[in-house]
Amino acid sequence: MAEGRLAAALLEVEETPANRDEAAKLASHAVEVLTPLGHPDAASCRITLAIAGRERSRALFAEAIECIESHPLLARGEKTARIASERGRIGRMGPVEGSASWEEAVVVE
Repeated sequence: MAEGRLAAALLEVEETPANRDEAAKLASHAVEVLTPLGHPDAASCRITLAIAGRERSRALFAEAIECIESHPLLARGEKTARIASERGRIGRMGPVEGSASWEEAVVVE
């Protein structure tokens, strides 16, 4: 979890080639560890990995958001907060492929 958060922070501070490379390495390791555990932070790490690799795929982001929406252990309020945070981060990091805007999520229980 710490590696995933550090990777995201590196991109937020300054998106330089060195920071992107380090963020990609940290996020990749976090995804490898968190995904098999079913941890909800794996979705955020996947988004960080995509941003670090300058991949702006709408499908990839939608898949990561869906992982948060469908996670059985997150309360509705936490899902909503995480989704809003990730959408904001995606928006700050540049346009999403094939879309001028990112529509609001519908959180299902």
